[in-house]
Amino acid sequence: PMLVSAPLSTPANNIPELIAYARQHPGKLSFASAGNGNTSHLAAEIFKHRTGADMLHVPYKGSGPAVVALLGGEVSLMFDSISTSLPQVQSGKLKALAVTGEHRSPLLPNVPTVAEAVPGFVINGWYGILAPANTPPAILDTLSSAIAAAINTPDLKAQLNSYGYETVGSTPAAFVDHINKELDTWKQAVEVSGAKLN
Repeated sequence: PMLVSAPLSTPANNIPELIAYARQHPGKLSFASAGNGNTSHLAAEIFKHRTGADMLHVPYKGSGPAVVALLGGEVSLMFDSISTSLPQVQSGKLKALAVTGEHRSPLLPNVPTVAEAVPGFVINGWYGILAPANTPPAILDTLSSAIAAAINTPDLKAQLNSYGYETVGSTPAAFVDHINKELDTWKQAVEVSGAKLN
């Protein structure tokens, strides 16, 4: 899941307040992203589309510069990976407004999900392992089982969880289904936002 974080000066402390402020003060809030078309950009665009929040997009060249701008109060908020913003939230330099997963993050149990205020809003970044299209099914199954076993070993799972990642070992068929659903989601996000690569 992603984390919606903001400088302490942002005039909203949760998602309902953020939506209300953005509607009442069109264009006054700005959100940072790691670049045009990046997950951090498109997640915020989906949020804008679903809530009617009027916010200005400010793209940066990567998460690092975007978080620096966030810390400096140059922008009002950011949708970004938990691992990037969590240290700043824990140190009190940023405030956490919500997480974008289906459930609250174990790292931030008191921080609500966006879906608690905007039903159905769930956005997760993800990583997967792909093989060439002509790989025999038996080899795919063997690789899939080995990868699922590896990512669910207690040490690796604990390490990934400490950065806000949730491990999911699935089958090749389940992963294809996931990819197809994600393509639909992100295609709609690009269309709604009008995002273009520069």
